[in-house]
Parts: sequence; C-alpha cells; structure tokens
Amino acid sequence: MSAIFGILNLDKTPVITTDMQKMQTVINHYGRDARDILIENNIGLGCLLNRFSDNTSMDEPIYSDESRNYTVIGDAEIYNREELIGVYQLSDNNQISTQALVLAAYKKWGNNFPKYVNGDFVFVIWDRQKNQLLIARDHLGIRPIFYFYNNSTFAFATDFRALLSLPFVSKDLDEKYLFVNLQKICHFDPELTYFVNIKELPQSNILQVDDKGLKKNKYWTPGQNGKIRFKTEQEYKDALFSLVSNAVSIRIKNTDRNIASELSGGLDSSVITILANKELLKKGKKIESFSWSPSFDYMEKKENDERLLLEQVCQRENISCTYYDPSIPLINKNEILPPDGVDAPVMRQEREILAARNVTYVLSGWGGDQAISYRAKLSELLLHGYIWKFLKEIKYLSGNSILRFIKTFLSYTVFELFKPYRLFSNNQKKFIKITNNDFAKKYKKYDKDYILPYSPVTHLESGYIQNRTKQATWMDAVCSIQHIYPFLDYRVIDFAMSIPRHYYHKNGIKRYLYREAFRDILPESIYKFTSKNDIAKSTFFETKLTDTLIELKRKIDELSVTIFANYIDFDDLLIKLDNLTVDDKMIILSLRRRVSICYNLQKILDSIKKAEKSKSEN
Repeated sequence: MSAIFGILNLDKTPVITTDMQKMQTVINHYGRDARDILIENNIGLGCLLNRFSDNTSMDEPIYSDESRNYTVIGDAEIYNREELIGVYQLSDNNQISTQALVLAAYKKWGNNFPKYVNGDFVFVIWDRQKNQLLIARDHLGIRPIFYFYNNSTFAFATDFRALLSLPFVSKDLDEKYLFVNLQKICHFDPELTYFVNIKELPQSNILQVDDKGLKKNKYWTPGQNGKIRFKTEQEYKDALFSLVSNAVSIRIKNTDRNIASELSGGLDSSVITILANKELLKKGKKIESFSWSPSFDYMEKKENDERLLLEQVCQRENISCTYYDPSIPLINKNEILPPDGVDAPVMRQEREILAARNVTYVLSGWGGDQAISYRAKLSELLLHGYIWKFLKEIKYLSGNSILRFIKTFLSYTVFELFKPYRLFSNNQKKFIKITNNDFAKKYKKYDKDYILPYSPVTHLESGYIQNRTKQATWMDAVCSIQHIYPFLDYRVIDFAMSIPRHYYHKNGIKRYLYREAFRDILPESIYKFTSKNDIAKSTFFETKLTDTLIELKRKIDELSVTIFANYIDFDDLLIKLDNLTVDDKMIILSLRRRVSICYNLQKILDSIKKAEKSKSEN
C-alpha cells in the first residue's frame, strides 16, 4: 500500500513547499521503501512508495518520461502486466516499472487506458504541455483517492487527512452526510465524505483537471457488454471456477513474501483460502489464516458454528489459523481510526499479529456477497424480468399450500415496496434517535431507511464495498501490509453481472451457481452451509455488551460540545443510555457505530491540529 498526494494551482501561482510537506507528514507512515516530492511552479506531486511484489521492484516514487512531457505517480498493483506487455505490446522490457507501463497504456489508448488494466490502482498523470492532470481510479475503487477543488486550487491524496492538513481546506463537517449516518444504521455514497469540501472520486472514473475545471468520465460499468449466454449450466460453472482461480493466482504469483487469508468458515473465505493455498503449494509454501472469531477457549462450540467449518478447511489444507484473542493488548493503543472503523479491535489485532509474522498480503473474500456469491432476494428475479422463474421459486417455497403461496408472493412484492418507509418493519424498536431536533428538522427529507439497491450494479456502485476497503487501506498502512480482493477482480464482477439472474436463486438455494462451481474443492458441510451469522463472533461480543455500554458513555463524555452540540442532543442521549440494559443488543450496537463515527472524526481533527502545532513549533 503506497500513497500519493499533490496540489495543482489552476491560477498559475506557485505551489508552496511547506504545503506539500504538511501533506506528506500526515501520511508519512504509508510508504516505507521510497518517497519523493516534485514541485514545478504551479504543480506539486508526491508519493510514498511500498514495493510489495516483484512487479513493483523497479518502481520509483515519481516517474517522468524521456521527453519530460509526462510525469506519473501511482498507488498500484497491476495483475495483467504480461498481457499489457506481450499481447498489447506496450513495451519490450519485461522489467518496465508500473508507472512507465501505465504511461505507455495512456499513450496508446488515451483516457480509455484504465479499461485495459487489471489491478488495484490510482494513477495520476501530469501532462506538462496541456497543463492538465489526469486521475484514474480502478474498476471497483479498491484504492482510495480524495480531492479538494475551489476553482483556483485542486488538491488530491490517498488519505483525506493529507487534505485536511492544508490551510486552505475547511475542516467543516458535511452536515447532510453526517445526518444520514447518525440517523441511520449506515449510509453510503460513492462521492461524499464527512467533510464538506472533500470529495471522493468514484470507482471506474477518470478525473481530468485543467484551467477549464473538472471533468469526470466513467470508463466502465459492470455488465455493460451484455448478457453472457452459454448452452449449459456446466459451462457457467466452469467459466466461474476458471475466472476466480485466475483472479487468485495472478494476485499472489509474483511475490515470495508471506501471505495470509481471512478465514471465517463461510463460502467466500473458504474458496479464496483453498485456491490460494493450492497456488502457494506449487512454490513450496502454504497460506496461513486469521479468524475474526474468538477461539474455543473463549467461546464454547455453538450451533451453526462457522469455526467448525473453518477447522475442516484447515485440516483438509494442512494450514494453521490464528483466532482473535481478546486478552492480547494492542501495540498501538492510540491509533487514529477511520470514521467508520467500528470493528477496529479485531481488525487492528489481525494486522499487528500478521505484520509481526512478516505477512505482506492478506487475502479477503470481501466482494463475494456483493457480486458472484450474491444472496439474491426472490423479488430481484421479478424486477429483472424472470417472471416465470420467480413464480416457480414461490411455488417451490410454498409447497402445496395456496395460503403460503399468497403470503410468500406478497412478502416479495408488495411489502418490499414499503420497506424504506418502515410501514411493515419493527426496526424502530431497535433504534434510538441521537440527533437534536433542529438538526433532524433541517434534514428531515433524508430521514428514511437506507435499503441497499435491488439492482446489483447500483449496489456495487453505491459506495458500500469501498466503505470496507477504505477502512482496510487506512489500517493496513499502519502495519505496512496490504489486503487484496480476488472477488473484486473486474472480470469476476463483470461475469457476475452478465449471467442470468436465476442462477443466483434456484430450487430455494441462494448463491446456487457459486455453490455448484466450487463444490468439488469445498468440504460438503461448507457447500451446504447457508447461515450468514458468525455465531461465535456475535455471541462473544454479546457477552461484552456491558463493556460496550461503558465504552459508549466514555466516548460520549469525551465528545467535544463545540463540534457536536449542533448535531447531538447530549442530555437526551445520556438519559437513554442510562435506561439501556444488555437485553437491548441491537440498540447498543446501532449506537456504538453512530457514536464511534463522531468519536473517530474528533480524533482525526485533533490529530491534524496536533500536527499543525508541532510543525509551527519546529
């Protein structure tokens, strides 16, 4: 995981060196191998580089071509280098750096070049002749990039804290985005952030910046090339197995460093772990895994316990798994967390343990549920035009009962339309309001439940996936490791969005095609496992609800009234907290997330002030 940052003054005024230095100081922990800053009049570019794989061994923080017309910086891993070099003939040098290869792609395809790059990346290309900056983000937005723009100045960074360090960037919170996240369990947006003047470039977008302003262009949409139609179901299974296997292979083949996986015992993490281990065995190595669940020493065996399935994978593959151990203290207790970093204790311990074992890459099954192993609702068959398939599934679930058929039909049609308005929902019993009346009144029109879109493509582009990958990137940088996501390979996503939707729900079985494609490599019990709840993990944290309540009160006591008095009714919130018990599980967990957002935002702002003070004193 590397980091990039920069400033472009569109009014042609020179970039101030200290501004670039401030940006670097705030995110200095990202790049361990090399770092550099280039300032030329009104443009400043910076990069903090990590060289994790063989593919990045020749990379330098800042690359300029021989003509000096172009300069490239990037935070990237490219997985199809061989294709770009051999098939598309972008270079005759197999050792070409990542930045030089990307520049060759840009010269060949122009602004369409990201279409051809399979990887996790953000690239910035500075064209001196045009006085133009180009920023390209990968297909699924795995690598983050944020920006600030006020007509005269444009600034960008991998981590928005670098932007907050700039004197001309406001630290004011985006009230609308804050409201919907304090009023709901969660809300996602591909462009908004918690800060009013800081935006995020969405996935699969190119941003062009010059004296004419900003111009965004979306270069890819999942499934845009039409439906995939094979003659037999087996062809779909074979194609899926081949795609996912290749997505795993190309991500780990070019490094000799230690590799781990996150393993829960569910379908997605099991598939990734098994496929990766088979690849590593070819090099005489094997994967190790980490589970977010506590060990059996902390939580006894439960019904539908994924840890039992996890153990089957480990025994079958002859690999070891480290469980979350709540007795191990964190090394960096004062680590600044991302705004939505609710699962931080587990995520931080995972990183600290794996980093101590010299693990570089951590494979994650994230993205499976959102695409290829999608848990489709029956209503989606109807919405996508599979009317007879929909009725067939309703009939299958209803057995021979006409009454059950009618109830099931209504449940997946009429009732679904009213969910955002809570007319047939008891969610309000699991929710308490924390916003004050004036704030709630001001943004009342946004006060309705956030329902993840039924369109799988809209879901993928909602910002939901990136909310997790951004958190991972932020926390990975502290320990100099990198999460990679084979299920977010754009080819896998494209396949998922292009096959007939009825393969996601067949004969009452969710994730049907996915289960069938990997049946032969999975233990039978995992192939048949349908639960989504990690019972050991959830039960363990339920036993800690008293501690969670204490922690909530502590965080609320530490919240700045100066920052949050306009948003939160502190007196009412504390009264409600005093009336809660451990039986109010869902309320406590909902409060935990919303209070943590405010607490983490405050810590971020405090850290920026501290850095500014330290800089001024020096």
